[in-house]
Amino acid sequence: MAIVAATTFFCQVAAATSGGVAPGGSTAASGAVALTSPTDISGFITQIEIGMDLDTPDVTTFGSGGYAAFVAGLRKGALSLAMLNDYAASQLNALLGMNGSVIPFGGTGFIEVRPASGSRTATNPGFVAKIINNGWRMVNASVGQVPTVAWSPMITGGTGELTA
Repeated sequence: MAIVAATTFFCQVAAATSGGVAPGGSTAASGAVALTSPTDISGFITQIEIGMDLDTPDVTTFGSGGYAAFVAGLRKGALSLAMLNDYAASQLNALLGMNGSVIPFGGTGFIEVRPASGSRTATNPGFVAKIINNGWRMVNASVGQVPTVAWSPMITGGTGELTA
């Protein structure tokens, strides 16, 4: 896949996974993990970011020669989505909102993000993570504007980059 403008990112959510090693806890997804009964939310998303951060605890001592010293610490996933909200039955708010049918506020589930909607490949990897829906904003709207949602669920455990 060449470098191109982002026009086809694919994102799906589900309450469970099957096959392979599911992400969460102390593990990252691996093998042939599949989201069970996934719901495609790509049509609502206007911006998406998924990545990893790393804590770097300070281990500076008098023996470090006047330089600050750090070590690699805990890893944590980062996920942020900007979406157009839809309050109709079986649409975005009904899927992920307070009483969401897929991952309700306060609940856990799984997310997969791919550059394109096709199958996972080396050039279209699936980034799979277990999430806690802990940051749902029901209304973000201005007069005459489309309601939006800034959703940043917490990733719990490792994120897997899967190609099959």
